[in-house]
Amino acid sequence: MSAMQDADAERYPNLHPDAYDLAILHPQYRKMMGGNFYNFGLWSEASDTPEIASARLTQAAIDLDRETESARTVLDVGCGLGAGSAQIADVYCHAKVCGINYSPRQIARAETTYRKENLSFQCADAVALPFPDGSVDRVFCIEAAMHFQTRVDFLDEVWRTLRPGGQLYAADILCTKANDIIPAENVVPDGASYAAKCRSAGFEVLVLDTITDRTVGPFAAHLKRSGRGPIARFIKDMTQEYILVALRKEAKTNGG
Repeated sequence: MSAMQDADAERYPNLHPDAYDLAILHPQYRKMMGGNFYNFGLWSEASDTPEIASARLTQAAIDLDRETESARTVLDVGCGLGAGSAQIADVYCHAKVCGINYSPRQIARAETTYRKENLSFQCADAVALPFPDGSVDRVFCIEAAMHFQTRVDFLDEVWRTLRPGGQLYAADILCTKANDIIPAENVVPDGASYAAKCRSAGFEVLVLDTITDRTVGPFAAHLKRSGRGPIARFIKDMTQEYILVALRKEAKTNGG
């Protein structure tokens, strides 16, 4: 871990890779979250399973891209166990897709589980991506940026790595207050404030859709049915909005 990660681990111990691995790799959490996915999901019917809903959420982000064939290098930042990365690689079959995660154990599992010619995984920090300036066409980030140290630093790093006109597609959570998995710097009161931060980072906001009713509520209901009422209440209490976002790189403003 870097010095910055060490400092962050003291402030937010539940974001330390060891704690993160416990949450992601524990069999009960795997069952609760839906196989190798780890997000709230985009629910359509009460009969949906978490895995179906999670795949649908990833697909909703992919569907924001109207020019998938033009991409040659695609990142999935905060890739977890790699299920979403594999789904992205299936669509961008002509591109090189790389899943990024800061947990070595999760990257090792992803590499073992998902073997595709155009898919690789790399252990790296979301705010220090190991890619040259202007070398990436698309970046995906599914329900992870609210945990990064910080979201604004992540936006700056994505802007650096994207080619001019490159795009970021994200499913993100706006939280009511900081907690042990949401840094205080990432608390944003509403979508308008979120969009303003994206513009300040040098992005044109193409899409910012609120999908709270199809994500937070149904997932919390699933948790409650599964006997995890306290977790369901925690999720509902912390979430202000759940948004689906498409951003395009443009020139930075305010001397950025």
